[in-house]
Amino acid sequence: MRAALPPHRRSLLSRERFDWAMKVVHSRAFSIPPGGFAAGSTRAGLRHRHNAFRGSQNWPSKFALVPVLDMTNHGSGENLANFRYDDHAGCFELVAGPDGYEEGAQVLVSYGELTNDDLYLLYGFVQAGNPYDVFEVEDLVEWVAEHHSVREWNLFDAKLRLLERIGLCYEGRKFHLSVSQIDPDLVAALRILLADVNEFRRARAMIEFEEPRDELSVGGFKREVPQGWFEPLTASNERTVWHRIASKCSRTLEEFPTSIEFDEEMIILHAASSVPSDPVHANSLLFRVEKKRILRAAALLAKEHHIKLDMGSDVIESPEFARPRTDLRADES
Repeated sequence: MRAALPPHRRSLLSRERFDWAMKVVHSRAFSIPPGGFAAGSTRAGLRHRHNAFRGSQNWPSKFALVPVLDMTNHGSGENLANFRYDDHAGCFELVAGPDGYEEGAQVLVSYGELTNDDLYLLYGFVQAGNPYDVFEVEDLVEWVAEHHSVREWNLFDAKLRLLERIGLCYEGRKFHLSVSQIDPDLVAALRILLADVNEFRRARAMIEFEEPRDELSVGGFKREVPQGWFEPLTASNERTVWHRIASKCSRTLEEFPTSIEFDEEMIILHAASSVPSDPVHANSLLFRVEKKRILRAAALLAKEHHIKLDMGSDVIESPEFARPRTDLRADES
């Protein structure tokens, strides 16, 4: 990069200045959609940058640093201010939320539907009660390994190949839990991995022969899957799946070195202290608490559904909190 500068300016580019400039752009830049727009809303530039990394065609053509506007903090809720780019005037505008603001109140905007991982990494803070936060399940095999005996591992390999075939299992695949949603991909994958021989044959036949097929948003991609693929196989299999989800979430929660109650008490003590707390420590503590709250909520959802199944209902179906999105079709951009 120094070589691209005029000789008399090369000494101005240091690693420290480059790092500072990158952090400013990453945390302060606003995006202008291709061609601009007169009355549409836009969000902080990094949301578009996420989409671009995933191959989105909506990558903005321009970014801008906007003093004063970049002082607005992130929030969620109904009464957020909205910043938008007026293509005719060639400038950004900040519009108050529908209820307006009292004098002295903080004006909040949304940086996008970001998890606490994104907020902490990109902006340096964590949001309590973030509705878009998730807990990532990274090792699916570890979730079910203890369920299989040595003689069942050949069948287990066949199950993995079947899941790979429809995109539910591959290297780097992650599943998400939230306080109100259990990833339907996780549930579907566990149904196969925890299936007995007859249940597995049924699932494989459904995938190979059942028609017609739906195009769903699965694992962040739109792809063709058999109708009914996200529905239960048998009552017995369904009970096993939900018991595994509940027990695994509870066990993961217990593996933390501290409890939720301890962490919450520490947050209260920090807030009440007259000595300013280290922001890194405070945010890291809140980050950990929020992940624990997700695990606790997911364990409760799974346990309650398992109890319903144990009550002996003849009708088994996926609960609303574990159904796939069917609103995204392949013809959407």
